Amino acid sequence: MDEQKKFEVIKALADHPQPNKERAALTLGCTIRHINRMLAGYKTYGKEYFVHGNKGRQPANTIQNDVKITIINLYRSKYYDANFTHYTELLDRHEGISLSASSVSKILESEYILSPKVTRAKHKRMLMPSKPIL
Repeated sequence: MDEQKKFEVIKALADHPQPNKERAALTLGCTIRHINRMLAGYKTYGKEYFVHGNKGRQPANTIQNDVKITIINLYRSKYYDANFTHYTELLDRHEGISLSASSVSKILESEYILSPKVTRAKHKRMLMPSKPIL
């Protein structure tokens, strides 16, 4: 649900003396108990109550950009003939970079680097422009 919509509904509910908690619960798609929690949070913290606490933060499992660049450069220069699964094992063994094979393949495919073991269908999907959907 949109933060702004939640704020507007709860603000209108807090400003008017007549309780319309049932209508607010139907509008937001939640329970009356949750409406009571949001009212209490609004009265305590104001509009900041409706902003998610992780907004603007990087996820904890994000692969850093310098690691991505290192993976791309190593594949282009040193390990260009290895398939992606073998390349993942080589990265772990020789370079000290421990990632899953799917993460490595996503990083390399984002640069349009395909594995030597790629199938014809995947090759067509990656290199051919997609048709517009009408």
